[in-house]
Amino acid sequence: MKSWAALSPRRLRAVPNVREQLALALNRAGDPTQAESVLRELLNERGSSGEAHGVLGRLYKDQWEAACYGDQSTLALGLMDKAIDAYLNGFAADARNPYAGVNAATLMEIREPPDARLSELLPVASRIS
Repeated sequence: MKSWAALSPRRLRAVPNVREQLALALNRAGDPTQAESVLRELLNERGSSGEAHGVLGRLYKDQWEAACYGDQSTLALGLMDKAIDAYLNGFAADARNPYAGVNAATLMEIREPPDARLSELLPVASRIS
């Protein structure tokens, strides 16, 4: 069975918001590799985007949670760091949207040891939320 994305007109499939939603859907459907590929392609073509980095952060955060439950602490730490970086990139791309900043700050705070960049992020993120 073909996905809605494959059945959509090419021009619609090229719209950045549609591609971001496709990546989110792929991640939720259990295909994070394809989701990451869609986002990386979009970022390479269009440059930094708060929304695309936010979805990428969500993808890594989901993988981090799975690694934690799977008792894979080394993998989990690497995925947490990737999620933090993706959220920070999203916040840097569009600081008007608190989603990426709040998620980055939350992960930075619970990280062991806490991420040292948190002290720089909190003053900026707290002004917009």
